[in-house]
Amino acid sequence: MASELMCDIPPHVAPDHVYDFDFIRDPIFMDSLAVGDIHGALLKLNEDTPEIFYAPRYGGRWFARSYDACYEIAQDTALFASGLGLGGMQLLPISSNPPEHETYRRALLQTFSPANVNAMLPLIQSMGTGLVDAVAAKGQCEFVSEVAEPMPVVVFMNMLGLPLEAKPALRKIVVASMTVADIDEREALYGELIKHIDPVIDARLAKRENEKRPQRLDARRAAGSLAEQFRSDCGHLFTRYLKTASMLSSSE
Repeated sequence: MASELMCDIPPHVAPDHVYDFDFIRDPIFMDSLAVGDIHGALLKLNEDTPEIFYAPRYGGRWFARSYDACYEIAQDTALFASGLGLGGMQLLPISSNPPEHETYRRALLQTFSPANVNAMLPLIQSMGTGLVDAVAAKGQCEFVSEVAEPMPVVVFMNMLGLPLEAKPALRKIVVASMTVADIDEREALYGELIKHIDPVIDARLAKRENEKRPQRLDARRAAGSLAEQFRSDCGHLFTRYLKTASMLSSSE
C-alpha cells in the first residue's frame, strides 16, 4: 500500500486500537478476490482487528465491525453524527442528520412504497422474460453478467429516466471508482458520472413529469439548491446501486 496515503495517528488514539487497513483496496481483499474467497477475507479481518479500530489512511478513519458497536453508533445520532463523504462530497440521505435526515428518508419511502414498486411489475416481468428468452435460445449463459446484473441496473435507470444506451459507459465509470484510492481521481470519476446524469436532471426539473418525484424534490428545498440536491441524490443512488450489481460480475 502506498505510504503517501498514510497519516499521523492522533495522540488520543490508543496504539492497540490502530490497524493499518485500506478500505478501498486493501491486500486482504485484493488477494481474496483473486482466489474467490471474499468471505474468508472478512473472517480474517474480524479475527485480526479490535471491535472498534482506527485506520491511519485517507485522513484517518474509525471502523466498527461488531453488531453491537454498529447498532449503538447508528442509534446515538448526538454522539455519532453523519458527515460528508470521501473527498467532501455530500451524499444524501446518509450525509444528513436528524431532523433533516427524517425528511429525506420519508421522501425515499414514498418513492419506494409498495404501490409505486408494484406499478413497476409489468416492466420488471417483461424484462425478466426477455432476459431469460435470450439465454434460453442459446442453451447456456453466464448468469451474473447476462441476467443478474442487467435486471436491477436497467430497472433503476428507468426509474431515474436515464437512457439505457448509457449503461456501458456508466458501468465503466462506477467499476473504475471501486478500485481508485486517490481522492482527486475518485472525484473526477464522479464528475464524469454527473455529466451523464445532468441532462436528465435538467429535463426533470424543467418538466416535472410523471412525478412521484416532485414530492422528493420539494422535500429538499430547505436543504439548498434543488438541482444540486437532486444531482447528489441521483449520483449517489446510481453509484451505490450499480456498484452492488457490478461487484457480482467479472465481465467487461
